[in-house]
Amino acid sequence: MMTMRVYENKSLLAILSAFLGILVLAAAGGCRRKSDEDVLARQIAIGQLENAAESENPRLRGLATEALARMNNRRRDTVPILVAAGIESREGRGTVLVLACFDEDQDLSGWCIREEQGPRNGVVASLEERYPVYVGEPATPLFFSLAYDVRIRDAGQRKDEHAWQEFTTQSQQESGDLASDTNEGSRLDPIPYPPVWISIPEPNGVRVFVSVYDRAGHESNSYEIGGAWELSQEFQ
Repeated sequence: MMTMRVYENKSLLAILSAFLGILVLAAAGGCRRKSDEDVLARQIAIGQLENAAESENPRLRGLATEALARMNNRRRDTVPILVAAGIESREGRGTVLVLACFDEDQDLSGWCIREEQGPRNGVVASLEERYPVYVGEPATPLFFSLAYDVRIRDAGQRKDEHAWQEFTTQSQQESGDLASDTNEGSRLDPIPYPPVWISIPEPNGVRVFVSVYDRAGHESNSYEIGGAWELSQEFQ
């Protein structure tokens, strides 16, 4: 089932404690009007990015600094930035993929997972799968860190294209129904998404890259994840 929770690792609380507020504000409505909620969400995002921009990790520091520059350039940028990503095992949850993502025009559509294995006999085998996890969301948060349930690719498993097409159709239908319904109490529970497959990165073996893309086709930087411990280290 699709899970949208703030990352719970205690080492992240100094940076991510305000993200739940952003999610609540984003869920309150998908319109782009200038409102008190929009201003507050922007202020929270700036604060979190400023903290991340002081990290000792150069990759995190650089990406957070880039996101801050876009926030302050007086125009709405369309290309998202994947600030950090990692996978880990959680008690009672299994394996989760955690993304810290910035998207100023708040129209994400999904993620792209790309894997490379080898080389064997001088050839690198590659695999790319796109997962439209956000298709039913009228607007995604400005800046957020969320944990999503995933499954480990350990026997050559592949994305179920038919199941994801059904998920996309159903999510878009429900999103349209909610947009035309003025009764806020009619919102249904999120539609569970089909399996998302990802390999565990291995030194000199499998390399795993994640990016995010939006409804207009803009795609973020490709972020290589290193292992279960990487995200918490980057956000300390």
